[in-house]
Amino acid sequence: MDKKIADLLQELQSSSNVTSNQLENVDKSSIPLSKARKPSDFELNNSIEDAEKIKTYPAALRYIFALNSRHPEKLQKLRKMKAMQERQERNWSLERQRLVQHFESKTKLQEILKPLSSDPKLKQPSNCLNDQTNNDSAQTLDDNRALQEFDEQVVQLTNRMYKEQLAILADLKIPLFLSVNNDEELSEDQKRLLQLLQDLLGA
Repeated sequence: MDKKIADLLQELQSSSNVTSNQLENVDKSSIPLSKARKPSDFELNNSIEDAEKIKTYPAALRYIFALNSRHPEKLQKLRKMKAMQERQERNWSLERQRLVQHFESKTKLQEILKPLSSDPKLKQPSNCLNDQTNNDSAQTLDDNRALQEFDEQVVQLTNRMYKEQLAILADLKIPLFLSVNNDEELSEDQKRLLQLLQDLLGA
């Protein structure tokens, strides 16, 4: 078992008020047969705490483990969201690499052609050489500007994706995320819960 998951399970166990001794003292023969049957979906739903009432990380931890055990299909939606995010970030990274390589190729080509343009045998006027230098500088500025615009666009798209993910967490009734202000920084408990979800989804 992953060490992070093991640590979280240990934390979950320590935060529970039910002990193994209490469980052993229960007289199983006193449980009616009708209650020993497999619980229905309705009963399972009601056995999980109301997410809106959860305000602390230990309570959220218990809720997530119960949700993962009883209704894993809900966390499956988060797994798809995580996969989509990773795929989008990978595409952005590849696109930026292609953009940088394109600019570097143009720069190398200019460096190759520059000795030819400065060859005295070609007898080019000095104003032509100055124009070439100015063109090179302008091209470099254009390339840097294009790269900066790409980075700014990625930042905007990342912020939009972040807000959409917060909305999905709220829609799935994930504790601590039911009423989140997009402009506020996440609390430490929210960050810990996100890390827990990442560990579970990556397991």
